[in-house]
Amino acid sequence: ESGQPNQPDEKPGRFHFSISVGMLEIYNDNVHDLLVKQDKKNAKKKSLDIKRDKEGGIVVAGLTKEPVNGLKDVVKLLKRGNESR
Repeated sequence: ESGQPNQPDEKPGRFHFSISVGMLEIYNDNVHDLLVKQDKKNAKKKSLDIKRDKEGGIVVAGLTKEPVNGLKDVVKLLKRGNESR
């Protein structure tokens, strides 16, 4: 995600940013969210749509995105996503 403007008490040239991770699988023309929490009763995966936004970027509406603060968080999400495959 994009960075935010400088805060008044910070040095010039520095900025804050946040990173969120999503993970999907495309299989047999279906797009599945690998980070969505599935309950045991409703284990069927919903197919998501891949579209272009107004600026021409690629978006997947409804894709779960979780904030990460470092490599450990990313690895944890990758493991969780792989378990959903």
